[in-house]
Amino acid sequence: MAKRYTIIFCVALSALACGILSLCGAQTLPSKTTTPQFEVTSVKQNASQGASSNISNSIPDRFVATNVPLRFLILDAYELLDHQLVGAPDWIGNKSYDVVGTYPGGQQPPAHEIHLMLQQLLVDRFGLKVHHEQRELPAYELVLARKDGRLGQQMHRSDMDCAKWIAGGRPKTAAGLPSPVSPSGERPVCATIATRKWLTGGARTMQDLAASLQSMLGRPVVDSTGLTGSYDIDLQWAAMDLHADEAAATASTEGPTLFTALQEQLGLKLISRKDKFDVLVVDQINPPSPN
Repeated sequence: MAKRYTIIFCVALSALACGILSLCGAQTLPSKTTTPQFEVTSVKQNASQGASSNISNSIPDRFVATNVPLRFLILDAYELLDHQLVGAPDWIGNKSYDVVGTYPGGQQPPAHEIHLMLQQLLVDRFGLKVHHEQRELPAYELVLARKDGRLGQQMHRSDMDCAKWIAGGRPKTAAGLPSPVSPSGERPVCATIATRKWLTGGARTMQDLAASLQSMLGRPVVDSTGLTGSYDIDLQWAAMDLHADEAAATASTEGPTLFTALQEQLGLKLISRKDKFDVLVVDQINPPSPN
């Protein structure tokens, strides 16, 4: 049985420009592209069987991933959500690795360069070959549940200016107004905390909520609510297989399913649909080459 992991990472794709060098005003050399690379790398399969995993870009001179399934390394490198990676063999979700890569000159580069370095490591050590394409995927559309547009009692419009709050050096995770679903009784400011049984967030847009839902449900979630601005949101449901669709999600004595909780508590609804999305297709991947 595959292990469960909780890994949070954020993503931003970038491309490198090629330079063209002209000689004597007449000849032009072929353009060259230099892909950033780690100076030294170490890749070892983790045999601990532990459930704790970590990807860190905060160490000044190196990238470190500890007990991370290969699938999550690919998601991090290409800055993808889970549903955007297709065609990969099952074993990449079951085998975890410890990866260390030292930065050139011992100085931390920008985040987009770290992602490019990790992409190159995956090519060099795992023989990864991929391509982009569009595919039709099962998805959800987030809409208003009630004809009159009324929202649920656990979703309220927020007047918080998050840009001003963060620019003032105040943390996103600082305690906001009380939350009825968080064990601590606190709601974060300008951020979301989500678990397998509850979600709370301060000054969240519908795009923020859709992103949180699609991370939990394993399907794209498209915001069609028409709601603008930001909201304080508190949502609680019974523990369930979050990758189950509404038809497969069963009620529990502990509380409603996620689909029911969305309607009852927030006044929102998820509708199944299919649509085309950009995905990264794995053409080839192998166990890692020796260090």
